[in-house]
Amino acid sequence: MNADDVNSVEEVWRAAFEPMRAPGGEPVVTPTPEEVEYERRRFRHVVSTDPEGCFVAESRGAILGLCQSLRRSHQFVLSRLGVTPEAQEQGIGRSLLGHALAYAGNDTEQFIWSSRDPRAMHSYVRE
Repeated sequence: MNADDVNSVEEVWRAAFEPMRAPGGEPVVTPTPEEVEYERRRFRHVVSTDPEGCFVAESRGAILGLCQSLRRSHQFVLSRLGVTPEAQEQGIGRSLLGHALAYAGNDTEQFIWSSRDPRAMHSYVRE
């Protein structure tokens, strides 16, 4: 992932998480332009501070998945991992997670920020 990917990455992130809101009773809300730009700034920040921990999965020039992770001192954090709904269940998320865990190396403290999606929780426990 690089700074040029951020607009597409933000769209993938939103597409990956919108379907999870409705089953939990949360309304699906179209973000304002300010909210979209805020998310893009967050993606750009991690790309600028931890470029080796940022990954995308592409097919035919389209980004299908993303992963952002960061390292601080002896700590590793998996910050974001998302795959477009139509590309889920194809191993893309698992591959991105593998890249992030390789980036984690031997860090003694490893944290994962996760949604409530049971598929995600199962994948993280399995890895």
